[in-house]
Order: sequence, then C-alpha cells, then structure tokens
Amino acid sequence: MSINAKLGTALKSVKDEGADFADLYFEISSSHSFMYEEGTFEEISSSRMEGVGARVVRGEATSHVHAPGVDIFTGLSCLRKAAANSGLSGAAVHVPSLRIMERDTTLQSPDFSFFRENIIMVC
Repeated sequence: MSINAKLGTALKSVKDEGADFADLYFEISSSHSFMYEEGTFEEISSSRMEGVGARVVRGEATSHVHAPGVDIFTGLSCLRKAAANSGLSGAAVHVPSLRIMERDTTLQSPDFSFFRENIIMVC
C-alpha cells in the first residue's frame, strides 16, 4: 500500500468516526534573502522550516494540531490528537509500518572475483 493510500485510510477512518472534514498537511519551506547596497552585500540570510499538521472539523468546532518534522508517524499522531480534541476517539488512526526492507531480508556478501580478475600490477 502506498503512503498516499495509508494517509487516505487514516483520514477516512476519522471521517467514518464522525468528523465532517479532516486533512493533513506537510510543509517544507526555505527562504533566502540578500540585501545589496552600494555595490556590497550588507546582509545575507537563509532559513528552513518544516512541520506537519492535522485539522479535524466536527460541527462548529475545528481542531488544529501541529508538530515539527515531516514524517508520517508525526502526521498521524497529530491526526489522532486532533480527532480526540474534537470528541472522537482517534483510536481508528493507526500508524502504518513503512519499512523499506523486511527484517528477515539478508544482504548477500559482495563477489570479490571482479577485483581479483581486474588487478593491474604497477611496477
């Protein structure tokens, strides 16, 4: 299941529990500023921000929860808290496993024959 599908499932579970609307947002932004005056740079600055947030709307109430970082675990934790703040249990929001490699996968040792066959003797 793709990350988008997992996030969609989590959002659907909050709506199925009684929310009128729910969304997640992930933001990474950077800014660069240069102040050039009379032929010289007077000031150079840059910044980077990243964060994740969730919004749950239920009736007239809206709950916003945000946190630093942009990983899926933090996003779904925000969604769970926003659901709870809206009077929903949030228990249906499960943090999915996003393993890149299965635990039982073993890596094979490299084949060193390539190096033995292509060694050039330098005298």
